[in-house]
Amino acid sequence: LVSVVYCCLLLRLRPRRLMDQLNSFFKETTCFAKVSRENDLYRGRNTLYPALSAAVEVAFDQRRQRFVRATQDIPAGKVVCVDEGVTCTFADNRCQFCVAPLKKNEKSFCARCRVDKRCKMIRTGEEGAIAELNKYGMLEFGVRIVLSYPVEEIVQAVRNNIVPDYRHGFSSRSFLSVAALAKCDMEVPEVGAFFAKALEKVITNLSRHPEWAPLPDRRNLFYHALQFVMARVPANAHSIIHPDSDPKIGGLFDVVLPEMMEDILWPMGDSPRRGWSTNPGVPLAVGFFPTASIVNHSCKANTFGYFHENRMIFVSRGIRAGQEVTDCYGPSTTMHLLMERDSLLMGRGFKCVCAECRFEREHPDMEWKEWKGSDPSKNDETERLLSILREQPSYFTAIRSLSQLEKILPPFDVSLSHSYRIVGVIAAQDGKLSECISVLNRLLTAYSSRNSSIDPVTATTAHALALLHFANYQRTGDGSEGVKSQTLAFRALSQYSLIYGKHGILTRSILRFIKDRQMLIIGSD
Repeated sequence: LVSVVYCCLLLRLRPRRLMDQLNSFFKETTCFAKVSRENDLYRGRNTLYPALSAAVEVAFDQRRQRFVRATQDIPAGKVVCVDEGVTCTFADNRCQFCVAPLKKNEKSFCARCRVDKRCKMIRTGEEGAIAELNKYGMLEFGVRIVLSYPVEEIVQAVRNNIVPDYRHGFSSRSFLSVAALAKCDMEVPEVGAFFAKALEKVITNLSRHPEWAPLPDRRNLFYHALQFVMARVPANAHSIIHPDSDPKIGGLFDVVLPEMMEDILWPMGDSPRRGWSTNPGVPLAVGFFPTASIVNHSCKANTFGYFHENRMIFVSRGIRAGQEVTDCYGPSTTMHLLMERDSLLMGRGFKCVCAECRFEREHPDMEWKEWKGSDPSKNDETERLLSILREQPSYFTAIRSLSQLEKILPPFDVSLSHSYRIVGVIAAQDGKLSECISVLNRLLTAYSSRNSSIDPVTATTAHALALLHFANYQRTGDGSEGVKSQTLAFRALSQYSLIYGKHGILTRSILRFIKDRQMLIIGSD
């Protein structure tokens, strides 16, 4: 809670000194190139696994197989993993290789990837083949992965069946990191038989590829390598939605509103890994992160995971020495009931056995677990009301549906939280600031009832409320609204600092809001 204490101390300073302190902090966080690079890893890089912190190790047991364990206490807000993976981008305004935002004079590739040797070789292999590969979903991504690694490593893994020993470690930039993954349970069709036509252009291009061209049997090797990848990668791939994603395509609330309203809506819709929207849209990209894949799931994870460009980053929530380092694959105790988590994880091919899930299964008589679903008529009514909200009705229809849902569902139910967010957006669209504030305050209460006081969804809600209260302050001149805005802004700042670190884009966003609006002088003499 260092950031929380820091913000509380700042609030006791005189306004001028407080602004000086904030300006100093702001200057340190405005360099975009600093965002979660490998040199941010706590205690430096791990000697065996360069994408991991030196404060962790990779261990093995029969139940968990490989897993990551802390060798020393890791304070909250410290970076545990920065894994630069292989990505395939869907968005036209992002680099096709590293997902970085494109500048006005750039097309398809950023300046860095245009001259990068590895990216040039990938372009050689994919030239003229993308349109055909796009028809087959993950096939395009599989081709990108095969072309991203050195041929000699592919030969070692595919032909010589070399499986790396976890005790020796590996880099995510080595094909051995792919070989270390277990095969998926899903059946993969024979690549050479089913996709020969789609791959024909790629095979032709290999004759001009500097690494593949010297191989006389490159066609068979490429087919075997692609088969090898497709049998391992799909279960470990990630859909990427960035904290810095474009609101038009990143699954955020896409609403044409005045600037102030857009400021309110974009942080509300941007909840990394758990984004909820009335119009979900599509992810920016799909990515494969071999080292990050070693980190197992927990429904109450001790890290925050998020993406920045082609990097997957884990930040500690506070990890004790000897504890397993865990990530949340989506379902969590703060967002889903046990039966919802089981259902969602079934699609990923496993049943969670984390401490939280084991406890809940051992205590099935807990009353709150049976609240939802105990009465079939209530379930039907819940679905009816939720379907009304998903259609984005008028504000008065939405608030009536929400009031009925509050009578049916417990305050911690995830469907109720989704409903609060939808109604909050509808109120904001209609310019009903006070009503929007009321709904979002109820949303914060719902998050608190699930013990999620430090969580991305809580932070973005506090961020949105800070903007709303400031809008009310500007409209009415009411000093109490300014004070509420200031309090919530610092609450969001402290949480963003813990979740994303001081270089995170949302951290810098709330800092910019505080600085630009001169909030620190509100309510002062």
